[in-house]
Amino acid sequence: MSYAFRLSVVLGLCASAFAENVVFPPDSGVVDLTQAPYGAKGDGQTDCTAAIQRALDELNCQNRILWLPDGTYLVSNTLKWGGTNNANNQKRTILQGQSEAGVIVRLKDACAGFGDPARPKPVIWTGTLPAQRFRNAVRNLTIDVGKGNPGANGMHFYANNQGAVRNVTIRTGDAGNIGLDLAMGDQGPCLIKDLKVIGFETGIFTKHGTASITFANITLEGQKKVGFLNLGQCIFVENLSSRNAVTALSSPDKSGVVYLVNAGLAGTGGAADVPALQNGAFFFARNVKTTGYRHALESKPEKAEAATVEGDIEEFSSHPPQALFPNDGKSLALEIRPTPEVPWDDPQDWIAPVAFGGKPDDEGDDTQALQQALDAGKPTVYLPNGSWKLSGDLRIRGAVRRFVGCEARFKGEGRILIEDGEAPVLAFERIEMNYTRIGVEVNTARTVVFANTTLALGLKARGATLFFDDVCGYPFEFVKCRVWARQLNPEGSEGPRVLNDGGTV
Repeated sequence: MSYAFRLSVVLGLCASAFAENVVFPPDSGVVDLTQAPYGAKGDGQTDCTAAIQRALDELNCQNRILWLPDGTYLVSNTLKWGGTNNANNQKRTILQGQSEAGVIVRLKDACAGFGDPARPKPVIWTGTLPAQRFRNAVRNLTIDVGKGNPGANGMHFYANNQGAVRNVTIRTGDAGNIGLDLAMGDQGPCLIKDLKVIGFETGIFTKHGTASITFANITLEGQKKVGFLNLGQCIFVENLSSRNAVTALSSPDKSGVVYLVNAGLAGTGGAADVPALQNGAFFFARNVKTTGYRHALESKPEKAEAATVEGDIEEFSSHPPQALFPNDGKSLALEIRPTPEVPWDDPQDWIAPVAFGGKPDDEGDDTQALQQALDAGKPTVYLPNGSWKLSGDLRIRGAVRRFVGCEARFKGEGRILIEDGEAPVLAFERIEMNYTRIGVEVNTARTVVFANTTLALGLKARGATLFFDDVCGYPFEFVKCRVWARQLNPEGSEGPRVLNDGGTV
């Protein structure tokens, strides 16, 4: 494994570690599911199905964070977004743990309904068609399907436009069908980042090609049939680590599209008889290290030459590039940087516009209170859940290093101006600005990370270093910027959606 790849993985793991004590102030609007009226008990013995499901029923489609403190939460049935088959309720719901290792949602051993692999059943289910599962997310927790549940899927996750699985482990005690099932039609765009799947017949399953799914920092281990199976979806995979006796990633369908960059694939046992990677359509790979497999890649596309690749893969494309100008047939090999992580501050170091008279969910103008909070000298400024009205310019500057919405919404019109400040990296995250007249402008050379956010009027930036993780909006105008995007959905209907003027994107 190359030094560059090892460094990339280490940086990704270090970034994840910052988020391992995710706690919020009492007035943030985050719902603690262990408190009344829900009363889930993380003692590993009490059945919490009804308690958690009640919250999912009552708080669906509200951009609410349903929070679980560290503990083991035993369940005996599928936890369903919205509770019913009404698809309008299966969106804008975020299940959030305090930490990936500390919060365990565990299925009872030999649980009724989870015993038949021919009729698989998930522990967590976030929705069905049509493609309107906006802003769904599962974050910072572990899903354990227990023992004696061969028909269990860890999670059936469905999100559109903007939604994510982040810092999640899915594991089985002995048997299980699929770890992460993403095979619903019209899936995506969405982001799957910092995911570990341990065990199961299949680790990750994707299907259909309506939109796309972005994966980053994925670990697969101990699958019995295949690590990652793709049947027709367009997937972008960065930093894939697999230790398996089976093929790590298989995309045999004639319509699948795979981009794989930076991977370490270690074959064990029977892996000596199978390839690490399989392709039946379009496949691009760069910087892939393999050991213990018969071949690194077997490619048999319908409309291109078959190929077998031995050893490590520096770069491979199943099809020749289409270009306007003469080229050497290779990619630009642009640098890929991990998204920098801003430390999660103690809630005592947070401040909200409430301290200056702001109030969500009313018709009052919150612009002045918001600006006072931003200028109060605290590293984290937060918006308690609800709607906040803006009617002018809002300047993010000074000591602020995180502006976090707690899944709150902006309404009104104006501009959010990101300016020079004390922190070298600013995080702007977990905010919805759909259906507003609010634009965002970056007027600083420092690094800005936008994450899990929708931007109504897109973004303009000049001379900045920008990262996007799970962001939707348009248009985006970058002037002499450096940009790294993991799941940037520039959804719009008029003019250019992304304009790059003299920068690197």
